[in-house]
Amino acid sequence: MRMRTCSEVQGVCNMTQCASRCQAYIRMADKGAAISDKLRAAKAHPLLNISAGDYNVGVFSYAASETGGQQSAAGGALMLQNHDASNWRFTTVVWERALAASVREIDQVHGTAAAPVDACPHVDGFQVQLDAGSARLYTYE
Repeated sequence: MRMRTCSEVQGVCNMTQCASRCQAYIRMADKGAAISDKLRAAKAHPLLNISAGDYNVGVFSYAASETGGQQSAAGGALMLQNHDASNWRFTTVVWERALAASVREIDQVHGTAAAPVDACPHVDGFQVQLDAGSARLYTYE
């Protein structure tokens, strides 16, 4: 399977006019309220909280645009990266209820946007599996 470049998926995942707003560093030593305080300060909507671990959280905004006759509304994106390059991470995330329905995960191979899938639906909360050093990209409106 061949990975596609950004230019190849622009018609599918169009984030032109995208601007980085902030980056938050969540570290294993951060516990409880410290994690949610960092996310709130970074305005990392729709992510309200995440289980303990080493993460980089990138927060982006993008303007409304039109490509190939398809319109996209203005919104934001959130990149969640496992900062631990040696170990995979199974993490619980808490989405803001008002934005949870608009959250879409960008497929890492095809660049298509789809509703995120709970990696472990029988466990309380929403689970995300992050391989060592890997990241997930979520968009929302």
